[in-house]
Amino acid sequence: MKFAWLYEMECPRPWQEDSIYNCFWQALEQVKIAEEAGFHTVWSVEHHFLDQFSVASAPEVWLSAVAQHTSKIRIGHGVRLLPFNYNNPIRAAEMAAVLDIMSKGRLEFGTGRSASAIELQGFGIDPADTRDQWDEALQMIPKIWTQEEFSWDSPTFQMPPRNVLPKPYQQPHPPLWMSGTQPDSAVMAGERGLGFMHYSMSDPVGMDKKVQSYRDAIKRAKPSDRSSTNSSPPSRPCPAARTMRTPPRSPRSRSAGTRISSKPFMPRSRVSGPTPAMPGIASVSSRRA
Repeated sequence: MKFAWLYEMECPRPWQEDSIYNCFWQALEQVKIAEEAGFHTVWSVEHHFLDQFSVASAPEVWLSAVAQHTSKIRIGHGVRLLPFNYNNPIRAAEMAAVLDIMSKGRLEFGTGRSASAIELQGFGIDPADTRDQWDEALQMIPKIWTQEEFSWDSPTFQMPPRNVLPKPYQQPHPPLWMSGTQPDSAVMAGERGLGFMHYSMSDPVGMDKKVQSYRDAIKRAKPSDRSSTNSSPPSRPCPAARTMRTPPRSPRSRSAGTRISSKPFMPRSRVSGPTPAMPGIASVSSRRA
């Protein structure tokens, strides 16, 4: 059993001038303690335009900061959105490779396609195109990471021969994941050799069926790059709170703010008692070889 944090970067209104600032810095301070407590991975979502629900619009930047303040905890995109208008596949591969280098090989590359109309419409994405574009990008990215000269020519994406640099630190590349909630998503992930990130509140029987479907499917896996992640962690919401000082923003900063944690793993010497909380989400995962 391995434990992980999944950050939505929620920032409840009403906002003060440093509310969002504190949200990011408090999360970073929490990850430091999570590493000390033995947590295995920290994940960040990618969301856009969702106001107080999530301000995690540039997860690669925050995760890069996490990498510089930690040394052991693995660092995951949970997930990087792959429809082309969100993230060009070439840029997604480049940014992930740099993050893997700067984390010294700790990146977990989770992928997804998004479902909310507010995000899709904001980027001019047709919902009917998201699965095909996610699939095509996921075919491209491992090749970009492993080939000295990459090219692509399809009806939806063209790339002349180029050596896309840098390559990731991990060989052949970081572990690949996909997110989903439905049983057929578990099967799709398994057959493609991807780790499956299951986001939903499911009863134990329903969860068991999805995990078993994944395990059966991964036995049939034919990943295009001949590497397999083989893991299916369920996620559970677990809000809790403690207070922690964040780095001073400027002489005008007025508050250290509130931070979130999972109480059983919080060293008492580092906290100062319960306060009203910003919501947080903890993910519990069981990874099997």
